[in-house]
Amino acid sequence: MHIATEPSFTFYPEQLRIQLQQQTHEHLSGYWQIQSSASPKGSQVLYLAFSRGRLVFAGEQPLSGAGLVGQLLRFIPRLRSPELVASWEAFQQALDQGKPLSVVLSRLVLMERLLGYQELSFAIRQQFFLLFDAYSATSGKAIFVPDNRVSTERPIVGFALSELAQEIEQRQGQWKLLRSVIPSVHDAIAAQPEMIQALLVSEAQKQQILALTRQPRSIDKIAAELGEDTLKIAQLFAPLITQGVVTLQRTQSVFSGAVQPLPPPAPSPFPLPTKPPLQAKLTPQSQAEAIAEIPVTSTQVTSTQGKTDVFVVDDSPMMLKQFQAIVGAWGYSVRCCDQALKAVHAMLESTPAVIFLDINMPEMSGFQLIREIRLQPQLANIPIIILTAEKSFSNQQRARWSKCEFLSKPLETQDVQSFQAELFKILEKVESLAIAS
Repeated sequence: MHIATEPSFTFYPEQLRIQLQQQTHEHLSGYWQIQSSASPKGSQVLYLAFSRGRLVFAGEQPLSGAGLVGQLLRFIPRLRSPELVASWEAFQQALDQGKPLSVVLSRLVLMERLLGYQELSFAIRQQFFLLFDAYSATSGKAIFVPDNRVSTERPIVGFALSELAQEIEQRQGQWKLLRSVIPSVHDAIAAQPEMIQALLVSEAQKQQILALTRQPRSIDKIAAELGEDTLKIAQLFAPLITQGVVTLQRTQSVFSGAVQPLPPPAPSPFPLPTKPPLQAKLTPQSQAEAIAEIPVTSTQVTSTQGKTDVFVVDDSPMMLKQFQAIVGAWGYSVRCCDQALKAVHAMLESTPAVIFLDINMPEMSGFQLIREIRLQPQLANIPIIILTAEKSFSNQQRARWSKCEFLSKPLETQDVQSFQAELFKILEKVESLAIAS
């Protein structure tokens, strides 16, 4: 009798990524629990949460609302504002009431525009690199523990390990160059004021460097305070250490305790590159300007690659850009078509999971296009969502007769939030049906 065993392996320095890629298949849902030999008595474990083979969370505890909030605050300093305390309390209260994490995130956070999906993905991705840098530099062991709750609670669509492989390798190479100067990011940095004053930088920069280093603090804590990547901060301090402008004081090992609560962010003395959030509190004008930067070709557009393919047909280039910006930011793969006569051919090439289409188009009405779609066996059972600004009784009835759902386009700025909420709900439903089948 064959007894199935869960995947497990041992690894040596810089082998963890390769082993994970080899052992993680597309149907795997649960946690890779990774223990480093450098962790005293196995006191710390890295939990990598996977949903159908895609990384959706990384932490030293399993996926939870509190852990996710900690990562958001770590990498998005503006979320630490006292004005947002009530929002985070409401977030935690909803979780305490038993509401699923994915639902609370989509409705309370994403729909209220507290942060955008890209920011959420960015924070989770950065936390993964932060932890993976430390664990992959050592040897250890890993075991996979199945947990289907990860798929229902996942905060993002997730990343394939192949998408992260190149950056993992680059970071490993960069850390190798830094190790001779900075053996550990937990070592405290102490200022040499007279050396700082001799630097050929502005007086304001000198004062900011002094402010960061006046009290001995480790590089990882400085990075956390600034909301920056620890690797970038290490790279910025390395030449200062080499020149004797600041010195290192050996304090503790890489694996030494939990992250402490973060203080309010301090201004960075360095010109650190930051990406503006795509969805965070944009005005209608600035949102329109941001969307206008997205290129749209005559027949189709391919957006961020995700697990679910979405196809949209509309003769309005602006509507296509807006739709792609919203849905693509949620992690779905989007194909757009602005010519109804070419739409069916393009659909047959991609076989999408769901189709959105406009009713009023010059070459062919939406209902005529639905008829053409239903005549194709390959497309006949794909869900179709009718998009229109005309929420008339007759249009709604015709949608029902065509066995399609109906979604009203937002006519006013105040309608955008409800439109996005309904759109998100439809896509979640479609994805659930795809998983079940």
